[in-house]
Order: sequence, then structure tokens, then C-alpha cells
Amino acid sequence: MAGFALQGNLFLLRFFKGLAEGCEPGMLAETEGLSDIIEPGNDNFTLVQVKRTLSKQSLVLALREAYLITQICIDKLPEALKHLRFQIAYQSRKTFLQPADIKFIKDLNGIDNKRTWQQMLKCFDETPIIQIPDHSWQLYLLLWNEAIRNPKSLIERALGRLLKAFDTFNYDPAELVYELVDLFNSEERRSGQENSLGHLLTSKDVAPDPKADTLTGILAGQSPTFEHWLPT
Repeated sequence: MAGFALQGNLFLLRFFKGLAEGCEPGMLAETEGLSDIIEPGNDNFTLVQVKRTLSKQSLVLALREAYLITQICIDKLPEALKHLRFQIAYQSRKTFLQPADIKFIKDLNGIDNKRTWQQMLKCFDETPIIQIPDHSWQLYLLLWNEAIRNPKSLIERALGRLLKAFDTFNYDPAELVYELVDLFNSEERRSGQENSLGHLLTSKDVAPDPKADTLTGILAGQSPTFEHWLPT
């Protein structure tokens, strides 16, 4: 589930950012059963596989999926190959191997089409492997700036919808997209606080109370708050 949370937060960050920028929902990234994220570009689309920890084993598994997708394109949709790109994203890594370092015969038992393998390698992005941080705080900040009153609630419900899609073999991407749009649009907003992180403190707000030396009362039965320090 930790890997899903990383993947889900990255997807939702890109998705909700696209909504905030006015992108057409149907053109935003889609989750995919074979790969993790489909990210459309100007003249191509990139299939990004997200790995919390990149090891040689997880790299080989990612390459197997990329190989299968490439073979499907060769067999069924060869014109798509010129628009297809692959990329692998990770949060931490145990190996510095690149896709081209994996030996076709030695490391990929059961994969027997060298032509497909070479074509798959050509489809990897100029930067085939990238490191990504945990995007959860960026996602919270994005939603807060969009005046969402409770970003945590929206994220939890959106992740639940993503998990359902991942668990459905023949899910409808369009249905997923518009359910996420509905969640985003129906979430309660903070009235009059759009694009605001909160109240900006000034020097007056934090100036010491000139009568502080005379205040000798003891606070009991409650936790100290900012208001307790304000001048009376």
C-alpha cells in the first residue's frame, strides 16, 4: 500500500493541477493496468512506472511490462510506436542500473524477441529513470490554494476511487476521470479565501505585550494557545 500511496499522490497531484489550470479532464493523465501512469505530451504520450524503491528486480519487472506494451503496439498498432515513450520514477533506489544495462538473455528469461526489446529501449525517454519526492505535501498545498476546506478528506476519497480502478480489470478511464472531477467540484470551499494560505502575520501581531512583566497568572485546565499571548 505504501507504493500505491506514492503512485496515487503523484497521479492526483498531476490530475488536480491540470484541473486547476483549466485542462480538459479527458486529456489528463490516466491510470493504466499495465503501467502506472499515462502522461500525454504535445506529440507523444509517456508511460511512467512508479516504484517506491528501485532495485534490479523492480527495474526488470518494469522493463518486462514495457516490453509487453511494445509488442502489443508492434502487433496491433505499429503507428503508435513513434509517439510512445517510457519512463521509470522512484523515491529511493538500491541500484544505479539503467534500462540499457539489463542484458537481454541473462536477465530476461522468457522474453525472446530481440527486435521488440531494441524497439522498447528506443522508446525510453531521454531521462529514462527519474527520482520523485513524496508528493503528498505538494498535493495538500495545491488543494488548499484551490480553497478546498478539507484537502485530507478529498485526497482520501480520491485515493479510494483510484484503488477501486486498480482493482478492476476492465475499468472505464473516462468514468474514473469524471468521478474525480465530481469529487473535486463538490468539495466544500473556504468562502473568500481563494489562493490564500492564511493570515499573514505582521510585526504588530507578534510584538511582546508591554504589560507582560506584570502578568503573573497561571494557566490551568487548558492548553496554551496563541490568544493567551495577545494583549488584553
